Amino acid sequence: MKYYSDYLQPKHLRKLEIFSPLTETELQQFLDAPENGIEDYAPKEDIFHALEIGECMYIILEGRVEVYLRGGIDVREINVANLHAGEYFGENVVLSEKPIKRTAAVRAYIPTKVFRMDKQRVLATVKGHTNIWGRFPPDEVRDMIMSLPMFNSLYHEEIHAVPDWTQVITYKQNEFVFEASDPAEYMYVVLEGNIELLTLGSDGTFVVISEYNKGDYFGEIGLMSDEKGFMSDDKGEYGIYARASKESRVIKIPKEYFKLLLSRDSKLADKLNTIHQVKKLRIKQLQSQ
Repeated sequence: MKYYSDYLQPKHLRKLEIFSPLTETELQQFLDAPENGIEDYAPKEDIFHALEIGECMYIILEGRVEVYLRGGIDVREINVANLHAGEYFGENVVLSEKPIKRTAAVRAYIPTKVFRMDKQRVLATVKGHTNIWGRFPPDEVRDMIMSLPMFNSLYHEEIHAVPDWTQVITYKQNEFVFEASDPAEYMYVVLEGNIELLTLGSDGTFVVISEYNKGDYFGEIGLMSDEKGFMSDDKGEYGIYARASKESRVIKIPKEYFKLLLSRDSKLADKLNTIHQVKKLRIKQLQSQ
């Protein structure tokens, strides 16, 4: 059985990816730094919350912690990971000199003892060493995805692989993201810029349905059914147009991942189906004007 002091040795700290390049002397000096220290948490006690500015990272010395997200239609908690003695967490925020918000919350599952490591001390210790990354390296696409409640049911491995199943596309002003007859194969999240959803009025001119800015998603309604698109009852087409009103960067997400979210969250599926019907009615009204 390991005692918690075993995890406060340079040889263990070096096993952690972000500290692996450091010498034993550097590691011991870091462990002895007065800014760092041991903290105890009771069962279900929060260690930190999502969206707060992170000022430290931790090693678990004894016990177990839960990493979780809270959100979605019914504000449920979704477990992202369970971590045990010897594992570390909260490292993403300490690897940037800029203030970084936490992307998830962490709490003790059972009585837990952790070693708290100050952000400024971490930065000073690893300064000059490159190729140092956390569990989730800083990534604007992953950070955006994790900030949206719709994606709260993603598993840890899926979050880690966000760069593998998303694509960022830049659209010039007035360039179409998709047209009405395009197959509905993707949903989109605005990373930067502004996107307009359009339909054709009775006189053949474009009518703006809605606008989307940074952090908004669109195109998801066209993916609600394998057989039916947003406005097309049999072709699986978007049925509407999406166009950049200025140069914009958009995250492109395959429908397979969107459908995965629906399969895990029935309340999300019900909510989007309701929105679908409202938007359909609105578009028909605009098209008849």
